[in-house]
Amino acid sequence: MKIIKELTNKDVGLKNKKVAEYRVRKASRAVVFGKDGKVAILHASKHGYHKIAGGGIEMGEDVKMALAREIYEETGCIATVKDEVGMILEYRDDIKLLQINYCHIAFVKKYGKPHFTKSEKDEGFELEWLSVSEAIKKFKKDNLSTYGAKFMSTRDLIFLKEAKKITGKK
Repeated sequence: MKIIKELTNKDVGLKNKKVAEYRVRKASRAVVFGKDGKVAILHASKHGYHKIAGGGIEMGEDVKMALAREIYEETGCIATVKDEVGMILEYRDDIKLLQINYCHIAFVKKYGKPHFTKSEKDEGFELEWLSVSEAIKKFKKDNLSTYGAKFMSTRDLIFLKEAKKITGKK
């Protein structure tokens, strides 16, 4: 999978720090298209940012297995995973984390209701379906007040723009 970007503290408006060793976390993400061509985005209302569906790859899962699980948990949908969007490496110096994000495009086969975790509910997660262009506008207006939000929103905005190029969807 092609590396699209390596995000650092500097890319999200912070000062880079010298980190001797990072712990590694792998995550699988998707730009999920509904049957009407709209994309699923998650609004974390407590902190005012958006993200696309996805999360950590658990023990025993591969990228696509984790992706199917995350899409189901966060959107309630069963989806078919198609094209690769690319990979983004996040060097989160403040927490000594290297997060490797694998992103794909997925298409909904069957709709359902999200199954948010307690922490996602606490963050005020809400599922929204918007055109790609509308989603990009929302991401650009995000209030990136927390360290994690700065990385998540920046990363997922890049993935949305890349998916738009690949699919040609507006």
